[in-house]
Amino acid sequence: MKHIIVRRHIKSVKKLRIGIVGCGSVALKGHIPAWKLYNNVVVAAAADPNPVARKRCKKYVDNLYDDYKEMLDKEDLDIVDICTPPHLHFDVSLHAAERGANILVEKPMAISKNQAVEMVNRARRYGVKLCVMQNHRYIPSVMAAKRIVDSGGLGAIVGVSGQLFIPPPFGWTSSTWPFERSEGGGVVFNVAIHVIDLALWFAGDVESVFAYGGDFLGRMDIEGYFSALLKFKNKAIGVVESSWYNGGLRSTFEVRGTGGEIKIDLRNDHMLRYSSHLTPYEEVKSLLSKFLKVGLEVVRKKYFRGFLAYQAGLIGDFINSIINDAKPPVPGEEGLKSVAVAESISLSIMNNAPVQVT
Repeated sequence: MKHIIVRRHIKSVKKLRIGIVGCGSVALKGHIPAWKLYNNVVVAAAADPNPVARKRCKKYVDNLYDDYKEMLDKEDLDIVDICTPPHLHFDVSLHAAERGANILVEKPMAISKNQAVEMVNRARRYGVKLCVMQNHRYIPSVMAAKRIVDSGGLGAIVGVSGQLFIPPPFGWTSSTWPFERSEGGGVVFNVAIHVIDLALWFAGDVESVFAYGGDFLGRMDIEGYFSALLKFKNKAIGVVESSWYNGGLRSTFEVRGTGGEIKIDLRNDHMLRYSSHLTPYEEVKSLLSKFLKVGLEVVRKKYFRGFLAYQAGLIGDFINSIINDAKPPVPGEEGLKSVAVAESISLSIMNNAPVQVT
């Protein structure tokens, strides 16, 4: 796996003070280690109502609170980093904006389009930056593909497709929220939001969706698997699929244009680009390249340390956007569009009908 070159020495008048809300694994394994890579920020405080979570966070942060509102009142924070379950993002974001703090929020930024709209509006009203943690954009092969597309290397984009299959939540969390629709659970909002974001990033705004899916086991009122057809405003067509019934982890993304196609193995950070039918030689060459890359990473004990590894690049760019008063790497407006598509997919599944994305 290629590692992102992190820009650790970013000039700043003072160290930016970070407050973490939510001390679960996303914060401890992803966000906090990423913040600590930079010499011009300090993780000043963290808040979580769970005493066990706060205890785990103590080795990284000195000032701990059981109520994030108390943290906002007592700490002078430049950035609030929201690492809570999805249904809590909305309230924390509004309070942080009112305190004048810039906001980094985990995906999905909200559990409804209406919430996302209000989060964006509140950030604008108080003049703070709102950024969404869509770290799949920072996979090196994805970034390389985006440069090719933006330079016109694939011509006009006619289609995209993304797949993200993971094991069921029992294996990676003890929380119950992944099984609750009202808390942002299910694969549409919790898992597929990554490839939904990539589809929008590469192909533009979505006009309508039509999706099939649901709970394969028939025990929960959430989507455990689905397949959705996306119609883009520029006439491109997209397919997004996700499931937690497959038993393993598989994640892919493809971009097709009038001048060629790119296929990306997201997990192995491997990109294949071609402009005609692949010859047997090209197929073998690509496979050997992938096997060699993965083999070296296994030997070096660097093989797939998780998608959290790509959060550092986004965090570095967010720091830069604050210091230079520039656009955040994934603005709230873009996170809002992903939430709107996810919400439309869920509605299409429930109503068994196409849904316009507004």
